[in-house]
Amino acid sequence: MGVHEPSHARGRAVSEELAVARNAGVVGAATMLSRVLGLVREQVMATLFGAGFATDAFNVAFRIPNLLRDLFAEGAMSSAFVPTFTEHQVNRGEEAWALGRQLMLTLFLVLALCGDRLGVRSLGGNRVRSGLRQRSPADS
Repeated sequence: MGVHEPSHARGRAVSEELAVARNAGVVGAATMLSRVLGLVREQVMATLFGAGFATDAFNVAFRIPNLLRDLFAEGAMSSAFVPTFTEHQVNRGEEAWALGRQLMLTLFLVLALCGDRLGVRSLGGNRVRSGLRQRSPADS
């Protein structure tokens, strides 16, 4: 802002700064609420289920959406993908959606391959990670 700018231009800039600060505060509060609710979720799971196969299954199933959120919403993937997707959408139209589908398919295949290599098969099968043995009906 220069000295010779009209006062209404300075007032508009200040109101925009306040709006950005307010929106940042809302995002910060939502993040804090999310963390607190995550802690409550973990405490409820520990109280209700303790340490066992049900809790392990829940934790394994919960890791996949968490990983996707970390990669897309909070990670470098989003900072790289969003500008590329926007550029493709402006310049090439529908080709942007093909790029998005290809990225999602590639990410799914990489995650499935990594999960398979680690011995976690969420799409079928009974294989468990090495070092853990499966319970048999006789163990109950």
